[in-house]
Amino acid sequence: DPQPVSPKQQQQQQQLAAMNPQANIPPPKSPEEQRYIPPVNYRDVGKVMAKILDSEVVGHAMPFEQRETLKKKIVPGKLLRGGHIDFLDDPRVICNPRTILNLRFEADRKKWEGYGVRYIQLTAGKAFEKYNIETKEVRDWMVATVKTISFLRRESLPLFVHCRYGKDRTGIVVACILLLLGFPKYIIIMEYLQSVEGVVKQKWIEKILNEMPDDPVLAREQFPGTNFENLEHLFR
Repeated sequence: DPQPVSPKQQQQQQQLAAMNPQANIPPPKSPEEQRYIPPVNYRDVGKVMAKILDSEVVGHAMPFEQRETLKKKIVPGKLLRGGHIDFLDDPRVICNPRTILNLRFEADRKKWEGYGVRYIQLTAGKAFEKYNIETKEVRDWMVATVKTISFLRRESLPLFVHCRYGKDRTGIVVACILLLLGFPKYIIIMEYLQSVEGVVKQKWIEKILNEMPDDPVLAREQFPGTNFENLEHLFR
């Protein structure tokens, strides 16, 4: 049975609806309907970041020039995220990604290669649930995933990153990319909190971010082998 929605989640849902109305569609009533509904917590990261950077809160904290520079680092239509897509039959529902990155243990049921989509699966260990990158298993997975993304070609975009609910494993990967591209941590947290399906707690992503330097140059030292030159221009 669905859990009752808290006032905080209601507020987050309203904020998400303003930023990405497509992600706020009510749950479908039948499997047939579900085939044409975006996955839970689905969103275009570039669109969401633009909305956040244009928000009044960020406008008071960050100069206009800096906000415009950050917008150019990840533009709409390049990086998509969300929950599992086992029920989907049509890639147009998730904006026709050319690459799908599955972070779950389970393989996607659909053989997306038949649609001309490159399919990558990189699973995280169970220890990741604790958001503890001091655990070697989690740290190695995180570094390997970011490294894989950093070597994608622009022709491989849009990239759709997903796990079961599109908030935990996916949230970690997107947060790492944003940090390495130079986004401030408080902006990254705002993007993370756009997920409203499932339990989402700010302290979880803060735990990850607090274990990495604020300076993206120093943070990059924790991601050996990553193609930062390509990553810097990948989502522009």
